[in-house]
Amino acid sequence: MQIIDITTNNKKFYPIGMYNNKIICKEIERQSLLSNSLYEAKCFYEYDICKKTFKKIGRNNEKIYYYRYCYQYANSQHYIYYLTKDTHTHYNTYSLYEIELESSKESKVYTFEVYEKYDVEIVPLNKRYFLAFYKERKNSLEVKGICKNILNHNEAYLFDIKERKKYKIMDKNLVYGFKNILLQTKIKNVMHLIFEETYLDAWEKEEIFNRFDVYKKKKRILNDSIRIISFDDFISGVKIGRKKLPFSILDSKGFNGIVAFKGITFSTLFYIVKNFDDNNEKLVMVDKKNLKKKEIVIQYEDSDEVMYQDVIYNIKASDKRIVHQIFYDNKVYNKELFYGNKEFVYDFKFGRASDFIEGRYMITNSIKGKEHKKYTAIIDTETNIIKEYEGESKVFNNILVIY
Repeated sequence: MQIIDITTNNKKFYPIGMYNNKIICKEIERQSLLSNSLYEAKCFYEYDICKKTFKKIGRNNEKIYYYRYCYQYANSQHYIYYLTKDTHTHYNTYSLYEIELESSKESKVYTFEVYEKYDVEIVPLNKRYFLAFYKERKNSLEVKGICKNILNHNEAYLFDIKERKKYKIMDKNLVYGFKNILLQTKIKNVMHLIFEETYLDAWEKEEIFNRFDVYKKKKRILNDSIRIISFDDFISGVKIGRKKLPFSILDSKGFNGIVAFKGITFSTLFYIVKNFDDNNEKLVMVDKKNLKKKEIVIQYEDSDEVMYQDVIYNIKASDKRIVHQIFYDNKVYNKELFYGNKEFVYDFKFGRASDFIEGRYMITNSIKGKEHKKYTAIIDTETNIIKEYEGESKVFNNILVIY
């Protein structure tokens, strides 16, 4: 394990990726009091681990409206895509830029206009295609009795950079249900998109389950699902205007539970299914060669003495860990479930687990003191030695980045 501290006195950096022994960061600055988020991206840097130096990426000095860090399977390259925005009377003009990290080459790839009432986010698919999702700032959209404000977007479009055309996405499950997960991977040796359809956070959905009668639950909540579709079928389906794209549904859950994507490796797709009825949770592992499934069932403790409990899923290509954490009597009791070979305890003050390194070191995060300072702890689960650092952290492979 290697620990890298990228904190500086004059700039605030947030790590977003790692490429060729360099940590890719965004410089962030505090937003205005009217903004929904505390910080915004100002520009991008790479931190050379060997030289311990920062270097700015890209030459554009325009304000960054939205960005995505992504890896493209087609050419095995890492990219940053970002939007800038020019405001007009009734519409905004968005410019999409691409930074190729290997060469640090930056280029403007597309410009498009959107009515000013919409916020915009993008999902780059490859060098030819990207998706743009629009959400009205005051979303009053209602669809056949569904709760207001649970729909993630109002409209979405596929942009073809080569053709210089856009195609409206007619599949409402994708438009309304896309929140975070829309990934590319090979399944049965064919490039696919993985789509997590979700509308509410797990705790929101469970609260509704506990508070409303069955009829209201069924009427108000849309199903969560994990869906896959071949890349070519997706592109052709959108271009011809199909209202229902030919997704295959791996799993779905209605008002009485959730399904949630948890990670992907070269050979396996991971997601969870949780039932609110019996408080059971299971990790489902899908073999990408044949879509066969295996499951690990997790039983939550049913005790009034337990303060809080959760399951931490840490799915990586190099290692996979599932840890059931039980907070009780100022201690955190941990049981590793994937391999089932570790149980350990640490003090509650070190907080909740966020990551694992080398299958041995648990990374936890906490907030302490009147100033609400953030701390990162490294817990050696074999020796129980704990080291704590001031600052937040993020893990890339076997490197812990403090920022």
